[in-house]
Amino acid sequence: MKPFSNILLAADSTWGGKPALRRAVRLARHHQSRLTVAGICETLHHETPVTGREGAPAHPGVIQLARDLETFVQPFRRSGIDINTRVLCGIPHVEIIRDVIQNRHDFVIISDQKKFGIKETLFGRPAEHLIGQCPCPVLVHRSTRTDRSRRILAALWPNPFDEENDALNAVIMNLAVTLARQENATLHVVRTWKFKDEGSLRGWEGLSWGQEAEILHTADASQRAWLESFLKGYPVNDLKLRTDVLHGEAAQLIPELAKQDKADLIVMGALHRSVLAEFFSVSTAQHVLSQVDCTVMTVLAKDVARVSTALETSVVDAASAPS
Repeated sequence: MKPFSNILLAADSTWGGKPALRRAVRLARHHQSRLTVAGICETLHHETPVTGREGAPAHPGVIQLARDLETFVQPFRRSGIDINTRVLCGIPHVEIIRDVIQNRHDFVIISDQKKFGIKETLFGRPAEHLIGQCPCPVLVHRSTRTDRSRRILAALWPNPFDEENDALNAVIMNLAVTLARQENATLHVVRTWKFKDEGSLRGWEGLSWGQEAEILHTADASQRAWLESFLKGYPVNDLKLRTDVLHGEAAQLIPELAKQDKADLIVMGALHRSVLAEFFSVSTAQHVLSQVDCTVMTVLAKDVARVSTALETSVVDAASAPS
């Protein structure tokens, strides 16, 4: 079973996104997937006709973007990859999610160069909305220099001791292993943890510094034992693997570790976010995206069942294949 069978690339409107297209083409070739490259006319309503109706011509902006898309993908078609192009009109993240649902895409790639304007500062960038709302894994491609990842950081979900979080961590790990094997990359697996009400530890009556240190040491040992047991379920002997367990806030530790590692790609989970929730607060995944310059891949916690079986099959098949 293929983990990615129907890929959607949301093309950079300046066509600075060729590395993202090269990555999308390579993934499509590797997984024998369909690939659609979509351009977005933000200034037009989503009901704007893209092909014209009853003999009427399509909007000139749509016609020009469609031509630009064809020019953009043509060199890659010559290499034998079947690429469809599509013009979407409207709010970028809304139209991307609409297209994912209507056309059953199972993986989205979007180019994001971390540029901030007034509109992005006030309302957020499309990538930030996608990682909290898109019902399939999202890869936010950042590098304009390369389409490959040599150092991958897999950030496992905090508080793993329940079935839902375990399932999300399995998807994160399988995504990271799949990409590390495909890219021949170093894989760094990290577990961050903290107590829910850790700030109140020192407020416990009669708790000495030594007792607090013992509590933290015991909890850290438990997290390390969990990670060791978790990794036994994955065929990673052929990979260049590192592991870490870190105590603290994931939103702070993951960007710091990514910079230390000079990571090219972070793979992590995200919580589904309503529009209202996004307006008032920022999720861990959104914070990480805003703090790093590398590519980030996310999968929503509520959608792990969609990709779990396909990924597990893919990882086991790849590990057992003859080298």
